[in-house]
Amino acid sequence: MQEKELLAETGGLFESTAELFFSDGWHLDKDKEDAKVYSKKHNNRTIFKLQGVVDAAIEEMIDDLSPEKMHEIPTWNTTLKKLHCLQKLDDTTIIFYSATHEFSAIISSRDQANLRKFGWKDGVGIFAYKTVQLDEVPPLKSVVRSESFECCQAVWPVEEDKTKTNFAWMMNMDYKMPALVPGKLFNEVCRWILLESMKCMHKHAKDKKAQREAEAKK
Repeated sequence: MQEKELLAETGGLFESTAELFFSDGWHLDKDKEDAKVYSKKHNNRTIFKLQGVVDAAIEEMIDDLSPEKMHEIPTWNTTLKKLHCLQKLDDTTIIFYSATHEFSAIISSRDQANLRKFGWKDGVGIFAYKTVQLDEVPPLKSVVRSESFECCQAVWPVEEDKTKTNFAWMMNMDYKMPALVPGKLFNEVCRWILLESMKCMHKHAKDKKAQREAEAKK
């Protein structure tokens, strides 16, 4: 796909993703101390939405997810093997590559090339993304090429404490599981990725805060 074709897709991608993110029908699926996972049926798939509060300002969260910083995320998010920006199409649109670690003997590493558009909707910063097929990023023999549909990560400030940020991650994907693997196992993988990612985000925010405090004492 050419740059013009990719950019032409981003408006529809952002609007349809935001509509799904704000849609009704989500029900509580998992309730942990530091995060909640919601789920609903959409296009014959179970999709998930993680939500929690991170002890970091929204500007810091957006910076961590920026094209310039996203390659650092696998150093603190243990679910990811690789993550980096492949191409910046404009100030709010990129193509990025991601790959997960293996989860078990029957669930190998997955990878994707995704088109991502950032924008604001009703006070929420939304990083909407979906998988695109690119000749420059062919599938690897050792990795299963999964597919994301309307997915997003979203941030918005905690009104009563601007040093903290609401974070959400909507996961709407086909993990390309083997036919003999039950759908329940796929759902458990999604829940684990979301909750483990939130755990990593809390630790990352805590480590950065401790580093700032240590530098301030010098």
